[in-house]
Amino acid sequence: MSRGSPGTSSTLEDMRHTTPATREILALPRLLFSQQAVENSGFLSTDQLLRFGEQVGASDSRFTGCVKNDTYVPWVHQVTDEASQRGVNATPTILVNGRVEPSATTVQGLLAAVAAASR
Repeated sequence: MSRGSPGTSSTLEDMRHTTPATREILALPRLLFSQQAVENSGFLSTDQLLRFGEQVGASDSRFTGCVKNDTYVPWVHQVTDEASQRGVNATPTILVNGRVEPSATTVQGLLAAVAAASR
């Protein structure tokens, strides 16, 4: 897991935390995933993210201010660093009893990992 380029992952987190209503909270990820570009390509500039926010009705001053000011960037860096320290470097990453379980990305693998951990 990387921190991404400036204006990508961190700005997306700003958007998630400042989207004002349930409808927008649900619509924004759908729109972002439908427009997903290559990771760290720079496609998700601040201006592009604000346009996406407008498309789903999230354009109040709280929302735009958080996106423009990178309000949640420090938090994104903190949780990314914490995840990296725990061995999380890709998605999906599944932990069972605090340990990364590479085989747990399938239902069978997850069931086996949980069964082994419960012994």
